[in-house]
Amino acid sequence: MTDVSITPTGKDAKTAELSGEDTKEKYKLTFTGVPKLPKSWQANATVNCVDSEDDTHTFSKSFKIQRPAGTTETQTLNLK
Repeated sequence: MTDVSITPTGKDAKTAELSGEDTKEKYKLTFTGVPKLPKSWQANATVNCVDSEDDTHTFSKSFKIQRPAGTTETQTLNLK
């Protein structure tokens, strides 16, 4: 994996660049000002990978960024 980018609709993308040394790498992106439920942001995650033959692959997944009222909860998303 070379990078992961999260783009909320109508907002700027946040990207985490990865070293690409491990088959599984942890990363995190921090957003501020996330609306409290019942509001949320619709977003798209894009993962870019380069395989052992230097071929590039891209995977995308849509999801909602949301925060329950009165919390600073962390939202986890599995991009498999």
